[in-house]
Amino acid sequence: MAVTPLGNSNFINQNAPVVSQVHANQQARFDMQALMASELATQQNEEIKEVRPMEESYRLDPEKEHERQKSEEEASEFENEEQNAKAKDEEQTRQIKANKEQFLKFISEIDKSTLLELLQEALKEQE
Repeated sequence: MAVTPLGNSNFINQNAPVVSQVHANQQARFDMQALMASELATQQNEEIKEVRPMEESYRLDPEKEHERQKSEEEASEFENEEQNAKAKDEEQTRQIKANKEQFLKFISEIDKSTLLELLQEALKEQE
């Protein structure tokens, strides 16, 4: 056993290769496991799992014909809804413009003192 700090560091460093060798062996095991797992995976991917004849897609399946018709009907309904929404938006825009024009006409016809009184009344009602 070492007595001085320098001797103690020599004593500790003598065991360092043993510990590093244990870690190296463990790491080698992990590397080998990973290599074997990847090799097995590539071998399984190379094998052909199933071979079947190509499907004939040019024929119309009578069972699926109604599905196509149903999807076409849904698409046309969606287009009609979009057109109705656009028409409704246009109507609202036209109504807003008409209200704006009426408001501007009302403001231009009324004198400023009456307008001030109306605004003060409106503010009192909100409080």
